[in-house]
Amino acid sequence: MLLGLVLGVGGAIAVNFLLPKYYTATATVVVDAKTTDALTGTTVPAPMMQTQVEIMRSERVALTVVKDTKLTESPMARKLFEEKTDGRGSIVHWWGERLQKNLDLQNRRDSNVVDIGFSAPDPRFAALIANAFAKAYVDTTLELTLQPARQSAAWFDEQLKDLRISLEAAQKKLASAQQKYGIVATEERLDVEHQRLNEISSELTGAQVEARDSISRTAGARRFVTGGAAPDQMPEVLASPLVQSLKTDLLRAEGRLKEAATQYGENHPNYQSLNAEVQVAREKLAREIRVLVNSLGTAANLNVERQAKLARALEDQKTKLLDLKRQHDDITVLKGEVASAQRAYDAAAMRYTQTNLASLGSQTNVAVLNPAVEIGRAH
Repeated sequence: MLLGLVLGVGGAIAVNFLLPKYYTATATVVVDAKTTDALTGTTVPAPMMQTQVEIMRSERVALTVVKDTKLTESPMARKLFEEKTDGRGSIVHWWGERLQKNLDLQNRRDSNVVDIGFSAPDPRFAALIANAFAKAYVDTTLELTLQPARQSAAWFDEQLKDLRISLEAAQKKLASAQQKYGIVATEERLDVEHQRLNEISSELTGAQVEARDSISRTAGARRFVTGGAAPDQMPEVLASPLVQSLKTDLLRAEGRLKEAATQYGENHPNYQSLNAEVQVAREKLAREIRVLVNSLGTAANLNVERQAKLARALEDQKTKLLDLKRQHDDITVLKGEVASAQRAYDAAAMRYTQTNLASLGSQTNVAVLNPAVEIGRAH
């Protein structure tokens, strides 16, 4: 419909654009004193009215009017352009400049209302262009309002791609570390292994005491025997209940043997039998003493071996605990990297959503108060 109107009046305009009689049609727009920032969503003061007037008068708005009205598609409009310029330059810009020359903008005193007046030989065309300027101004104001939000949305969209790659890389590193270490080194497992370390350390301390004691007793026994003392006088031997029982048995057997020697003589069978019992008792006692003496060395060797085994176990546990702590620290760091990357991604995603929604807005702080009508003021 708009194109038809332009094409219909295009011939008259091309022929009569320079005639002295003109009609002026006026559209009125109102500018809200406050506007909403598309990026932050906060209410901020609108640009000064003089700035608004300059936007209405701008080449951008004029070119939008030419394109919206499809003015350059009129054969007569194109013919006029070629006659005036010999076909050089842009027809869109040329007509934009021509329209600007016939534009009259008036900011009403002490108000946010602006009258957009346009003069043309045809009243219908004057009203059409005045209304087209009003619409182009509203559209341009909306575009200027949304442009920062669109740019921000595009920037955040690019950032999201990089942040997503960083997040996926951090998650992959964490998963690889968890797979490498098998069981995740949790705080609970660290506590268990640390307790095990303390237990081994305590066992080692006891084994060291026992080893020193057994070595000392073995050395004392050797010195006792080397010094010429009878093994049966060793403290360990004297403290043995079994040795004391065998000594008692031996004394009883020797007493019976002495009685038999007095009563029967050494060649009597009873004496021979009792003498054999005495020899057996002595052998038992001697064997038990040897066992006790040898056991001192055996115990010392076992205690030393146990001490060495626990010392190795303690070092192994220390190494295990250190490795576990390192794994725990590695995974903690990687978890921190994932959390940090996730926070950055979430923050950027939220900002992208906000700016993208803001860039899709359709509200502006300007509106057409009164559209121009076809009956304009002639002059």
